[in-house]
Amino acid sequence: MEVKLSIAIPTYNGAQTIRETLDSIVSQLEEGVEIVVSDNASTDGTVEIIREYQVKYQVIRYFCNSENVGVDRNFDLAVQRSNGRYVWFFGDDDKMSCGGILKVLDVLTSDSMIANIFVNCRMMSSDLELCYKEKIISINEDFLLTPDEFLLQLGATAALVPSMVVSRSLWLNVDKARFLNTGWLALGTLYLMLQGHKAYCISSAYVLFRDGSSRWHKDGRFLAMVLTLCAIMQEFVKCGYDKTAVNKAVKMLTKNPIFIAQSEMG
Repeated sequence: MEVKLSIAIPTYNGAQTIRETLDSIVSQLEEGVEIVVSDNASTDGTVEIIREYQVKYQVIRYFCNSENVGVDRNFDLAVQRSNGRYVWFFGDDDKMSCGGILKVLDVLTSDSMIANIFVNCRMMSSDLELCYKEKIISINEDFLLTPDEFLLQLGATAALVPSMVVSRSLWLNVDKARFLNTGWLALGTLYLMLQGHKAYCISSAYVLFRDGSSRWHKDGRFLAMVLTLCAIMQEFVKCGYDKTAVNKAVKMLTKNPIFIAQSEMG
């Protein structure tokens, strides 16, 4: 059976939340959809949970790294280990709203030239009890975008893990060496593979994104990662993006709802 869509879950010690994540996905599985878990050498019982789900759902494929290879490398491995024509990244602590898989499949069926899909999401508290923002991108209808339009509209927001659906073949053909160990491999790869193709934005929030601001502020990583991101985005000009679009996207970083929320709540 052809795998149209792989839902890839890069994880590390996600035992506390990954059950909720898996439950929200398996409840709406469709033909041609698989779940791929790429475990970065967890030590908290994640493997036992995944094995339990594999007994019930044969579409779940599990891979465990022999050692922790870092976030960026594990993201890339998740794509390599997938079989789908498209890969939908999903955090091990996020949840998928009802209808998410069907919507993404409908979009992929309608246009074979799409390089990636941005799935809108709701920003939630860490316990999913409070909603900080109903839609991370305030749009009321779906639309197609050119690479420069996508950069101006989404900017760094495109880095949201569970909002990212990518063409597996395009992802694999991008040279990712410059992004390894920056924390931004997924975003950098996304923007490189988008050149010469189209992006699609889904207006409805099919993802519940769990806030992780506390992780950013414990050791000063917030500022360091933003500065790294600015440098990466400036390089987009060399990859074919309009210089004006790049400069505007970099300036938008300070107004980005993700970073604002993380700064205020950290």
